[in-house]
Amino acid sequence: MRECAVVLVLVALCSYACPELASTQERPWTVEDVLAFRSPGQIAMSPDGKWVAYVVSYRNLDEGKNASDIWVVATEDGRAFQLTRGDGSERSPAWAPDGSWLAFLSGRDGPVQVYGIRPDAGEAWKVTASKQGVGFFRLSPDGMKIAFTAQDEESIHDKELAEVRGRPMVWDSAYATEYVHLWVGSLREGEAVDVERSSPDSLSVSGFAWAPDSRGLVWSAVGKADHQTSPSRDRRSGFSRESNVYLQDQPGGPPRRVATMRGGQSPQAWVAGLGIIVSGTGRELGTYNRQLWLVQPEVGGTPVSLTEGLDEHAGYVTASSEVVLVQAQYRTGSRLHRIPLRNRRPAGPPEVLSDDRLL
Repeated sequence: MRECAVVLVLVALCSYACPELASTQERPWTVEDVLAFRSPGQIAMSPDGKWVAYVVSYRNLDEGKNASDIWVVATEDGRAFQLTRGDGSERSPAWAPDGSWLAFLSGRDGPVQVYGIRPDAGEAWKVTASKQGVGFFRLSPDGMKIAFTAQDEESIHDKELAEVRGRPMVWDSAYATEYVHLWVGSLREGEAVDVERSSPDSLSVSGFAWAPDSRGLVWSAVGKADHQTSPSRDRRSGFSRESNVYLQDQPGGPPRRVATMRGGQSPQAWVAGLGIIVSGTGRELGTYNRQLWLVQPEVGGTPVSLTEGLDEHAGYVTASSEVVLVQAQYRTGSRLHRIPLRNRRPAGPPEVLSDDRLL
């Protein structure tokens, strides 16, 4: 049932983005048509499957800048309404596990922060207060914590150094605040409290996911190049250009590498009864399709490819212990694929679920 809902939502949003597909009237596009074009994306389904939040991006002609707002649509009858309004751009909606509120990113009041709003509208409130701004966030599955990426606060020494030298693209001890770190806080009445850094000084975090039990975290990061990552070493900084995947049994705990594969890797999800799904090519150099791989958090080691039978870049949509849904490019559009799983391995070829006209 949930797979069908995902397909219907993708089709509905693509129809919204391309109304000319549903129109029988044919005429050339004008510049005004292009500027008025509204593009939906970044969908997030509520835990009960009744609502889908999504971002509508558009061009604000009056102010001459790009903007975006968050909308919600009912999966039962297609009723849609705008949830956020204002001068800033809102993006990255994510439902609280109990469906009572929606978190999103916005720079409406300074540096980008996580905000919250209830689906029955009302005023949005600020969830985080990172002085350097938030890059990416995820709520824990139990709804009790929030994790997000952000840089360290710039010290007085760093500010003085920047005034003298500028901001060169160099990663060393004098510019450690350029690293992106993982931060974790508790959620109390919808606000992040007792926020502490979880990742170490020596790594810069690029993506992460919570464990299903809300205790551990898996994240990708770049650090000093070693014998495995030396082909991708940046000569000036000594850092690898390709990220590795690390696991922490609890926030702030010692990280350990869990995926031994070539090339850069990024965790997409940690699925109960299945394992950690990682995106990567599995190759060090060259141009290859990105695949989805399965890593077992208990043992790590060499991942198992879930999308080897798909001859396109594989984009993660959702997964269970029995199936994984993947979005992949096809000609000038994209397709939604279903891959059955058995014993944590693909049990058949990818099955196309979507209509090529709309995705």
